[in-house]
Amino acid sequence: MMPTTAQKMLAPACLTATSLGLMLWLFTPVWFGGEMFAYRDAAHYYYPLLQWTAAEWGGGSIPLWNPQENCGVPVLADTTSSVLYPGKLWFALPLDFATRYVLYITSHVALAALTAYLLARRWRASPFAAGVCGLSYAFCGNVLFQYCNVVYLVSAAWLPLALWATDAMLTRRSAWHAVALGGVLALMTLGGDPQAAYHVGLAATLYAVMLWRRRIKVRKRSSSVMDSNRREATDEDVRRTKGRVAAESLRNVKMFCRRSRRHRFALLALAALTGFVLAAVQILPAVEWSRRSARAAYGKPRNLYEAAEYVSRRGAVREDTLPNAAAGLFGEPVAGTHHRDAYDFSVAPWRAAELLWPNISGTSFPINRRWALLIPAEGRVWTPSLYLGLAPLLLALTAWRIRRGPTRVRWLSWVVVVFATASLGWYGVGWLIHEIRCGVFGASPDEPLIGMPVGGLYWWMTTLLPGYAYFRYPAKLLVLATLALSLLAARGWDRTFGGARRDAARAIRWLLIAICGVSLLLAAVAIIARPWILAQFESAPTDDLFGPLDAPGAWGVVLLAFLQTALVSGASWLILLASRRRRSEVWQAALLVLVAIDLGVAHGWLVLSAPRELWRAPSRMEQRIAALDTSDRSSYRVHRALPDRWVPREWGRRPSPDRADEGVAWDRNTMLPKYPSRGRWRMLEAQGTMVNHDYLAVLNIARQYGERRDDEILEPHGAVLEALSTRWIIAPRGTRFPRSEFIAPDANDETVVDADLLACPGAFLRAWLVRDVEVMAPLTSSEPAVVGRRTRDVFFPDLTLRDLRHSAVVEPERGAGDNSPALLALRRLRPASVDDETSDVCRVVVDEPQRVEIEVVAQQEALLVLNDLYYPGWQAEIQAESQAPRAAEILRTDRILRGVLVPSGRHRVAFVYRPRSFYLGALLSVVAWTSLAVGALLVFWRRRLHRTHENA
Repeated sequence: MMPTTAQKMLAPACLTATSLGLMLWLFTPVWFGGEMFAYRDAAHYYYPLLQWTAAEWGGGSIPLWNPQENCGVPVLADTTSSVLYPGKLWFALPLDFATRYVLYITSHVALAALTAYLLARRWRASPFAAGVCGLSYAFCGNVLFQYCNVVYLVSAAWLPLALWATDAMLTRRSAWHAVALGGVLALMTLGGDPQAAYHVGLAATLYAVMLWRRRIKVRKRSSSVMDSNRREATDEDVRRTKGRVAAESLRNVKMFCRRSRRHRFALLALAALTGFVLAAVQILPAVEWSRRSARAAYGKPRNLYEAAEYVSRRGAVREDTLPNAAAGLFGEPVAGTHHRDAYDFSVAPWRAAELLWPNISGTSFPINRRWALLIPAEGRVWTPSLYLGLAPLLLALTAWRIRRGPTRVRWLSWVVVVFATASLGWYGVGWLIHEIRCGVFGASPDEPLIGMPVGGLYWWMTTLLPGYAYFRYPAKLLVLATLALSLLAARGWDRTFGGARRDAARAIRWLLIAICGVSLLLAAVAIIARPWILAQFESAPTDDLFGPLDAPGAWGVVLLAFLQTALVSGASWLILLASRRRRSEVWQAALLVLVAIDLGVAHGWLVLSAPRELWRAPSRMEQRIAALDTSDRSSYRVHRALPDRWVPREWGRRPSPDRADEGVAWDRNTMLPKYPSRGRWRMLEAQGTMVNHDYLAVLNIARQYGERRDDEILEPHGAVLEALSTRWIIAPRGTRFPRSEFIAPDANDETVVDADLLACPGAFLRAWLVRDVEVMAPLTSSEPAVVGRRTRDVFFPDLTLRDLRHSAVVEPERGAGDNSPALLALRRLRPASVDDETSDVCRVVVDEPQRVEIEVVAQQEALLVLNDLYYPGWQAEIQAESQAPRAAEILRTDRILRGVLVPSGRHRVAFVYRPRSFYLGALLSVVAWTSLAVGALLVFWRRRLHRTHENA
């Protein structure tokens, strides 16, 4: 019986209504209410970062270098900037930036739903099944909450297309699909998340191995049949065979080459190579930056490759080499290092309950109702909800196949197992042993046998996979696991409502009855035990931002979780029961609407927003500094004290439903980086995804000799702040720095809660001349201890402060000769008289992100020190009056600054940023994208001609 027009239109209408309804339910405040995303990095990191890059593009320059953070950073090399991502075309629209930013984020949520739907349809799912796949994927907690971390939302939006290309490449052995996979991986990398591309590669390798094993099994079965029918070869057969070998050798070689090109692992290599060259413009600068970041520095090796390099460099004869290597691999990661930070945001195993009962762990904002913080082992939360809908979860479980079944289904099942297990991260075998020892045998919590994450799957990935130690945050892996579950849910949907629906539907109905009964029972227990539960909640720790735990509210969230699951399971049971006797299309539409309502109720609170005017309003501290400082803003920097433990004290004592608004306003008023990026203020310390290792070492040494705040947080020594041109300090109320002056607010100034403004009158200018220069040997190791000792020797030799205004330390690059012209000239320098020093002139005349020009008048030869970060790619030119400019060598000065030797007289010194990694990567990427476009046009043209000939 042919379906009617109404039946054909039911699925598209239902899918459109549910998707649009969820988008409106979640994003109406930011679409039509004049608000902006106000939580985590979406508010104070990505908003100002993307605003700055959009302004640079609008000014006609490629954002390669940002001089406003940390003495300068290669912004393109930081993948989270996603400078060259094609999706940034949203920011070319003639709209205000806030609107473009909202469209950029929400469009990728819609893209995630669309690509998941298309992937399920490509894999022959029905429209309703593909719809539940798209809804459960895009609006689950693991994807939806990534609006706070935009680059991970971008990769999640492209992830379904990556799985489609992977499947087509490996099953059809298609080189074109390998190229398509490389293109998707390049988009994910350009979008800011190369780790997601790495995860796709791991999943594709797993799929290739499974297909290879299946082929081996088929061959074994075929060969056993052939052996049973094979006759014994005679001597004449042997002679004939030998005669044919020579004639067929050339053809065999050609066949081997053709098969090699179509080999699955060769196709994987082709996809990886394609992705690399397409995104080389991002990858090459990122590799250069990461090698000089704190992520590359280690005191003890983190994986087998670093262990081999560590032993070969230090020599196994040293007594501490092998123990240190073993401690790095199997011991507890050292706090404060990237090795330890890499395990942040691990998913606690007890959070699996959130898959069944939405928000069972409590809600984090705008009122603190997250009671799970009571659990001692609870770590930092990447996403406060793991829920993807009750019906999709159960449908996925019915389609689950680990050992038997179609290879694609088994692959998706294994992807769920592998990546969900790896997301546990810190909660490895070592953690389990530690908990048993402490809980059962009474062992001391401070004496673990092995490191907590040791033995866990994420630990194995970090230890064995090349380069994986540079990544961090295990919870990111759940996005891929969630997509696999959503695709399995689509298959389970068709099994339930399709030809095999009798057994599948019966299993789901029994599960729904059991879940409904258990949920109602737990709800009754929660009601009866309410006084005891509230008493336990009273001991929950206080959140610095959202205040103390709202115990009655947390109990209400738990009760609502049980009741919601009971209602959804009961309604789902009724829908499945009714679908047995009536047309299933209507009841499929009803179940899809129920899934949308379930997700909307569960996650309506996840999108936290605040009025856009808070981002547009001027910062109070910026206004005060601007009124006090009439000099060029590029001459000095502002140090905003570390945000650790620093929020208004009142927030920790009382909750507020408007805490998001208060938090954004206070962060803006205290100039929390990256908020000042839209202005001209240069911030001394802006925390990002990667920080230069040498720069971080300077700040760490400055803190060792610095001041301790009332909250026990160390701040840098005042003299180091002065040397880094820090003119202004914003610090917690009552904090004082030596060599600084407290600036009391005027009667007309609006004070900022729990924040003081201090001035450093002795701050260095942007550039100065030095003639007392010490040349140190280049460092041969990047170990934190070695770098720390060198940094201390530069700034605090013999535990006394070096006079950096009149002296400097130069370190040649590793491999540079001791007799280079620049070093020989430095040794010829002689101290200048007081009159000469006062007559010297250093004035910045051009200050652009990628070009700085300084007018220098030197009474005698001297070292010009520019207070900007020393980094490869910067080139220097010196031009005397009426002469052509000549190239000059940039010297590493005072560990992190740039120095250039200038002769006596009047000169103009230009620093220009021309990174070779960018230009080489751009050349590779332009050629690759052009070749891809030409190849796609040729394939399209050939197919069109073929169709024309067939029609003729």
